[in-house]
Amino acid sequence: MSNFGELAGIHDIQFEDDTSVIRLRLEDKHRNHMGVAHGGLMATLADMAMGAAAHRHAQRPLVTVEMKLSYMRPGFGGSLVAKGRMLKKGEHLLFASCTIYDDKGQEALAALGTYMMVEELKG
Repeated sequence: MSNFGELAGIHDIQFEDDTSVIRLRLEDKHRNHMGVAHGGLMATLADMAMGAAAHRHAQRPLVTVEMKLSYMRPGFGGSLVAKGRMLKKGEHLLFASCTIYDDKGQEALAALGTYMMVEELKG
């Protein structure tokens, strides 16, 4: 788990077959001024879920190249569940998807992500 994930309160990524699953109990620090899950938190969850699913297939370090997020409804309730899947692996790029559900099982966000396999990062 990354330090950023820990900072956001994401402590564990599980796998159910080829699907990565992140469960997050929402705290006050995760909510925006309207009391629902902050959009940036939901973007982070989607990126981490898709990245975990893609990494499981790549077995190499990955970096996020692109994400498309569709917020379908506010993140209501006390928890969110992000489910990520790898869609396709190419020579250098991997494509993944994620759906985030609220605690009533309603879809709150749909995401598509592109990840690039890298050897190492150089500054």
